[in-house]
Amino acid sequence: MMIRYSKFRRWHHWLSLVFGLQLLIWSLTGSYMVWVQLPFIHGTALTQNTDQPLGVEPPLAALAQVQQTYPSAQEVSLLNRHIGNSWRYVAEVREPNQSYLVNLDTLSQMVLTEQDIRDLADMSYTGTGKLNNVTLLTTAVPDEVSMLQAPVWRADFADALGTTLYLSATTGAVLTQRHDYWRLFDVMWMLHIMDYDTRSDITTPWLQAFIFGNMLLIVTGFVLLIPTFKKIRKAADKRVSSFSGGA
Repeated sequence: MMIRYSKFRRWHHWLSLVFGLQLLIWSLTGSYMVWVQLPFIHGTALTQNTDQPLGVEPPLAALAQVQQTYPSAQEVSLLNRHIGNSWRYVAEVREPNQSYLVNLDTLSQMVLTEQDIRDLADMSYTGTGKLNNVTLLTTAVPDEVSMLQAPVWRADFADALGTTLYLSATTGAVLTQRHDYWRLFDVMWMLHIMDYDTRSDITTPWLQAFIFGNMLLIVTGFVLLIPTFKKIRKAADKRVSSFSGGA
């Protein structure tokens, strides 16, 4: 059966135009994601725990009172946290859908001020940049932290990485951190998996279609290699015949 290589060449040409660019994108984005180490991308080295160790006689008995006052609490912890320009013992109460701090003297839920957040963000940050501003996000959060729920505080630092810390509005704890290399990684991941909306679905129709198209591109390319191999074999046979005749 004769193979019409011209037809395969035409298909290979159009497939290359349609799917070849995505192959290049996969190569570039994959290289970036392999080259940049994940611990650096996660930015864990940009923050540190700022709570002080508990003293010799911490007020552990007060935790029982907190538990009685907040019966829906799943966990109650004693912390030595910097609030109100000083270190003080507070209770962190964790409920199924929220966490907050409780004043051990009044047993009331504490409200953190902007200055509290500034102090906690500054102490949590391990870099050398200056804290530019803090912003309370009350209605929505940026896409880069879509897993968080408002309200949260955003603290931006003036450093080479463009570091941003996100802190809990009710506890002051650092929830996560972002920087420009993470943001670039996020774009690379989006282009790699072809999920331009949530950037989390690795089974999108776009991705499946382009995988199938690139498989066709590879198959047509292999088919077009057949006449090349035939020419190479004929040339080799011709050289062998010439050599034998000359002998």
